Amino acid sequence: MDTLCLPARIESFTQFRDFVFGKLSEGKVAEASFPKIELILEEVLTNVFYYAYADGQGEVELACGLRGDMLHLSVADRGSPFNPLDSPPPNLSDDIEERTVGGLGIYFVREMVDDITYERRDNRNILTMSINVSQ
Repeated sequence: MDTLCLPARIESFTQFRDFVFGKLSEGKVAEASFPKIELILEEVLTNVFYYAYADGQGEVELACGLRGDMLHLSVADRGSPFNPLDSPPPNLSDDIEERTVGGLGIYFVREMVDDITYERRDNRNILTMSINVSQ
């Protein structure tokens, strides 16, 4: 997988997106999958940008690879330990005015990817996702 490491700031998002879309253009990827991939990237990276580093200073590394019909993404940071997969699913049956703020983003990511794992290794949060891009 190829990697891109940039400051964990919202201004980095476009470069990360363009990096992944560049990899997608190298393969036979259904363009219909691009909006879904952009949404996944936006949710995962934005969480790192805003919450990983208490002092607001840090980097995020995005690894990206395409094997067959599967896009593999890995997002790593050295921020505070946080496993987003431990978050309980949101209660979607409550009225929107009564729902707790937060938690929908990772829920949507989990619904859109084919596989997702988290590990804390070498003082880094590592979220790895696989997405079928043939659809």
